[in-house]
Amino acid sequence: MNDVPRSPLSLLKTCTGLIALCGVFVASLVITYPLLSDSEQKMATDEEGNALKTDVVIESPFQHTILAQGEVDSRQKATLISEVDDSTRVLWLAPAGVDVAAPLRSPVDGVVKTVRHPNRKLSVIVIEGVDGERKAYEFHKQSRFSEVVITPGESVRKKQILAGDVVCRLDSSELEESEQKYEIRVNDYRALYEKAIKDVEIRKALNESKNAQAELNAELAELDLQKYLKGTYPQQIEKMEGDLQSSREDLTRAQDALEFAERMAFKGYKEVDEVEKARLKVMKLEYDVKNQEKSRQVLQDYAHGRTLLLLRENALHLKRHAKRVRLSGEASMAQYRVLKSSRERVYNIYRQRLDWIREQLDACTLVAPQAGKVVIAAEGSSRNPTLLEEGSTVRERQKIIYLPDLSDMKVQARIHESMISHVQEGLHATALIDSLPNEAFDCELTSLSTLPVPGKYPNYNQRDYIAEFRIEIPAHLAGELRPGMTAGVEVVANKIDEPVIQVPMNAVFQAGTKHFAWIPFGETVLRREIKVGQSNDEYFVVRDGLLKGEQVVIEPYVHFAQEVAALRTQFPDPMQAVPDWKAQEQVDEEPLPQSEDEFLEMIGYLDEQEESTAPTLDISNRKPIASTSSIGD
Repeated sequence: MNDVPRSPLSLLKTCTGLIALCGVFVASLVITYPLLSDSEQKMATDEEGNALKTDVVIESPFQHTILAQGEVDSRQKATLISEVDDSTRVLWLAPAGVDVAAPLRSPVDGVVKTVRHPNRKLSVIVIEGVDGERKAYEFHKQSRFSEVVITPGESVRKKQILAGDVVCRLDSSELEESEQKYEIRVNDYRALYEKAIKDVEIRKALNESKNAQAELNAELAELDLQKYLKGTYPQQIEKMEGDLQSSREDLTRAQDALEFAERMAFKGYKEVDEVEKARLKVMKLEYDVKNQEKSRQVLQDYAHGRTLLLLRENALHLKRHAKRVRLSGEASMAQYRVLKSSRERVYNIYRQRLDWIREQLDACTLVAPQAGKVVIAAEGSSRNPTLLEEGSTVRERQKIIYLPDLSDMKVQARIHESMISHVQEGLHATALIDSLPNEAFDCELTSLSTLPVPGKYPNYNQRDYIAEFRIEIPAHLAGELRPGMTAGVEVVANKIDEPVIQVPMNAVFQAGTKHFAWIPFGETVLRREIKVGQSNDEYFVVRDGLLKGEQVVIEPYVHFAQEVAALRTQFPDPMQAVPDWKAQEQVDEEPLPQSEDEFLEMIGYLDEQEESTAPTLDISNRKPIASTSSIGD
């Protein structure tokens, strides 16, 4: 090496560095000596004579950064899909990259009354709302794709698209033919259904008329019966009794006149003819009285019962007839109603089918639901994608066009499951876009998936979580980001601004809940228990046990396999320990200590005192054992 003259300032710096190094060495010796265990190494090599790899303990600000790869996408991305059942063909597609404007949507529920076009760039749509108020809405055409997609007389719902930019048209020829056929069928069945409604109304009126007439006849028959029982029959009896009484009185007078005539004739005052005439009159009156008595007897014994039976049966017959008329009318009405229901069902089936066909026709015209840039969807694998084009066949629910909003972008990245506990929503990050290598974008973690997704080829067993980062786009880079750009995200999961002691992760061995490091000390290697805190991909934060500038052995589990195995036995992992219930029962059965010395012996305090005062163990004859363990086993 060439001798280079040094300045006094450089010599001063060199001396100062040596003094500081000596101070660190002395301090390390003072701190290390009480922590020495039975693991001292005579030489700073392993048993095979290989030199130990070491690294230095540093003191600097700590930052835990998680790196994730992903793709740029829009946070407000509309996807237009084919809503036509079965498959169809693409007749026309808007060119990729064309900007489209937001559509005009109906602010109310109502019916379109008129659609006027004052000029080529302006359309006026008049809608009558459910409250009966009419309002006009203007639509300004901003491109050659803009058009009105509703017609006068059409019912519209709130937020339904009235006019906008058409970005795709699908083949609708078969649907148009079906629409014509079903319009004819719907009209025919509508007429049959309306006729069935009228038939039901006519039958209802006819039933009401027949029922009323039958009920009237039954009521009249009942009145006739009551009239006979309470009027006609008593009246006949009374008349017969009156006539019979009058005849009897006439007979009595005639008998008296006959007796008088006979006496007068016996005395010679009357002629025989007069006596015979009086006798004939008596005989006639006696016959009349007997005839009237027989008529009364016949009325009471025969005519009354017969007439009463006829009237009662007639009243009962008319009541039954009224019931038959009512039931017959209900049966006829049921038939008419079934016919009406059947025709209504068929009419509704054809009408719903026609409505579905019209919805399919509307679905053949795809209107941009938001402002954005047209991106044609691709089919096939990611390695060999095929863009849709005019004439392509698309199936139901197939994606046709994406409309990303380039003013609101995100990065969708995958975070490995081992890092998921270090991230949460609201963390700030930095995104680096491969196509913009000189720009860094500020991001914020806005959402994190609850369930993991399988890894990509060939690591299918890997589990990742999907994280979305909202990108803050500077004004001078507006519109520069495109969906699909590859991006990397740096997430600051934790950060300590003040300098802290840090040790490389591969220099620390964990046994149970304890952590150990091996420090070369001259020709000896010392094992030291340390306390660690947070960690990142490279370093542990050391809370106690190491000083800045100390050297630590890298991968101690390879060089000190026997000692590592002993530590694992001495400090087992509590998460993997299986409770020995029998041993626990034996411990519970042991007697309690009866003195202070027994208590100290039971807890191992005396053994620790003996070990701390004993000299360190010479392990120069220790044979290394090959180990493939890694940190954290």
